[in-house]
Amino acid sequence: MTAVVLNRSLSGPLAVPAGLSRATVADGPKLPLGKRLRAWWNGYDPRDLQPGPKKVPLPIATAKDADIAAAMAAEPDRAPPKPATPWPAERIALVERLWGEGFHTPGGAEHLLELAKPMAINQTMTMLDLGCGLGGASRTIAESFGTWCTGVEWCAPLAMAGVERSTKAGLVKKAAVQYHAADRMMLKASAYNAVFSKEALFTVADKQVAIQGIADTLRPGGQFCFTDYVVPTKAEYSFNIRDWQGREPLGAHPWSVEEYRECLSAHGFDVRVAEDMTDRHCALIRQGWQRLVQEMKPGSVSPELMPIMVREAEIWGSREALLRKGEIKLYRFFALKSF
Repeated sequence: MTAVVLNRSLSGPLAVPAGLSRATVADGPKLPLGKRLRAWWNGYDPRDLQPGPKKVPLPIATAKDADIAAAMAAEPDRAPPKPATPWPAERIALVERLWGEGFHTPGGAEHLLELAKPMAINQTMTMLDLGCGLGGASRTIAESFGTWCTGVEWCAPLAMAGVERSTKAGLVKKAAVQYHAADRMMLKASAYNAVFSKEALFTVADKQVAIQGIADTLRPGGQFCFTDYVVPTKAEYSFNIRDWQGREPLGAHPWSVEEYRECLSAHGFDVRVAEDMTDRHCALIRQGWQRLVQEMKPGSVSPELMPIMVREAEIWGSREALLRKGEIKLYRFFALKSF
């Protein structure tokens, strides 16, 4: 058995975005949630859109550049992740409204099949879906190609929800979803013809160990197709990237394209595709949120769901802002393991 350490630590609550703070949610009921989300997404403070007299903002103390530089110099190059936010049923229901039934990342079934196209999947293959979330990709592949697909998720609530969905779909064996503890990931050697992963590896701290485990679990000539957030160079993270790391519920340890190429090559992979899909990914993010906002009606969001929706908006707004600035990109990789 091959142990793959996927160092996703558990964490605490996220900060609420500027302009959609808990105080704003509580103190500004005159402005509907849909308008607040649209305002925040477009870079406005929702309080500026509220009727009535405007409050004079209190002065905000900001750190001097020298203080920020000193603090960054005192920290390690790549800070450890913050603990994870929980995945309550309400949040799972929200992300499925955003991205499609069974999916916790943008794109849905049609986009998934587009991403996996280079693999030429067929019913004779066995596949591992790493970081499978709710198992939507595993079920889509199993139903579309007759492939035996195993989804592995290291966040227990997502894995449990994935098991429920595969059972309901009658695919509990054909598209099995398993929970593996992050620090005790055990993958059987030479078990799969293909490994697929969608926007999951950027949360893994020790990617060298993870990719070694992936290489070991693939059969000779096996395929590895994945999408992930990458940084432009393997130099030290920028201040904005460090800030983003603190906002990510499962942490963020993005590599550059160069780092992925070097590591994959070192573990016996021939990288055939390294494709920039940032524009497509940004479009999918915005489509999901625009559709959700359009569907919302007055009074349709419960007080319990409102902070969850705000936090989810912050996560995706933070990612999309960095993608637009070019500080991170979304790449698809396709590699073959040597015989």
